[in-house]
Amino acid sequence: MVPGRDAGLDVPDGCAALRPNGECADPRTYDFDADGYTADVDRDDHDDHAYPGAPEIRCNRLDEDCDGSDFCPADADGDGY
Repeated sequence: MVPGRDAGLDVPDGCAALRPNGECADPRTYDFDADGYTADVDRDDHDDHAYPGAPEIRCNRLDEDCDGSDFCPADADGDGY
């Protein structure tokens, strides 16, 4: 994913991503969602609710804490919850 280009913005050649002010940014070292984590460690640097150590919301199919999985325990009693 190339932030800016994938959003349909006109990104100058040689620039991988744009900062909100339109300046060229290195997507590995810029924090696009301002959550305190740069794109090199943030799973989704355009979602300020997803970052290493973020609270995981159970069974929503998103990996908020960037550990590689969405915590969703099995429905052991089969009641759908």
